[in-house]
Amino acid sequence: MTLWYLVLGKVLGAVASCAYDYRVSSEDMENLRLLKKYLQKHSIVVYFNHIFLGDGPLVLAFLLNTLGDSIQAIGVAESQKHYDFTRSPLHALILRAGSLLGVKAFPVVQHYDRDAYTYKERLTLLRNFVSGARQILSRAGGVLL
Repeated sequence: MTLWYLVLGKVLGAVASCAYDYRVSSEDMENLRLLKKYLQKHSIVVYFNHIFLGDGPLVLAFLLNTLGDSIQAIGVAESQKHYDFTRSPLHALILRAGSLLGVKAFPVVQHYDRDAYTYKERLTLLRNFVSGARQILSRAGGVLL
């Protein structure tokens, strides 16, 4: 997957840079260089709080663009609501397309959406997330968002 992530990162990175015009300081680039080296032997968890709906794909595009040749596996926690075709068809299509790009999605139920799912459904999704997260984080170059 490394070559695929590198190519994908360059394409998505160019699109994201044009669309959002983000800037990276020299200090941040040094930290990313160190992170790239770290990923040779370890895995990472990337956590961020949503500012807008597109920030998840933007962060993913940025990481693939800057770390793509160091990434071996990518997992993403996603809202089950947005992964469900009956509730959010467009989001579900986009999120499911990520698997074609080598991004493993782990749907989870958000706190505000608990009443839409049974306890058993929520528990199953949570167990799938934990199992998948362990797989991603057990290998060098694993990235969990």
